[in-house]
Amino acid sequence: MIAQRVKRIIKGKVSAGFFEVKNSKKDPVVLSCDEFEAIRIVEKQGMKLQDASSKMGISKSTMHRILKSARGKLADAIVDGRSIKID
Repeated sequence: MIAQRVKRIIKGKVSAGFFEVKNSKKDPVVLSCDEFEAIRIVEKQGMKLQDASSKMGISKSTMHRILKSARGKLADAIVDGRSIKID
């Protein structure tokens, strides 16, 4: 039986949906809204993981998984010179 996806609470607004690396021929890295919100509240606002997961209405383990994915994608974009798209 597949678990139902929990509706997440996303309050941050994306000021720019695309961060372009000029002359990059590589496909952009795509961050989901969940990943964007997790990075915003944990890394930018400095919120603890437990508090951030409560704020988004998800479990701590789900928040950890989302952050791990987002951090990996951002690292790929920085190291490989790829643009970032927030979807």
